Amino acid sequence: MNFSTLQLVIKSIIYLFIISIITAFAGITYTRNMVWQNPLVLWRDTANKSPNNARANYNLGLSYIGHKDMKNAFYYMRKSKQIDPSFIDKWLKDEARK
Repeated sequence: MNFSTLQLVIKSIIYLFIISIITAFAGITYTRNMVWQNPLVLWRDTANKSPNNARANYNLGLSYIGHKDMKNAFYYMRKSKQIDPSFIDKWLKDEARK
């Protein structure tokens, strides 16, 4: 194998590697964008990934209210309050300032 053939093989491998990385990131971006399709899906995903996050649980509860699912709404509102008892009070104060 001469030098120019070796260079061509190395370039081909590098291009294939770069194309593979771009394709992988495109796929990851596409699947992540599916989570942003509506607030309920977004906050459910966030609460699943950060179960001890009061804001995520509270917003998931609000999203369930928007979908008229009061059983789940109250569950996640209570969970938010258990995680951080002062969160809802702080949230209400911030909303009142707007």
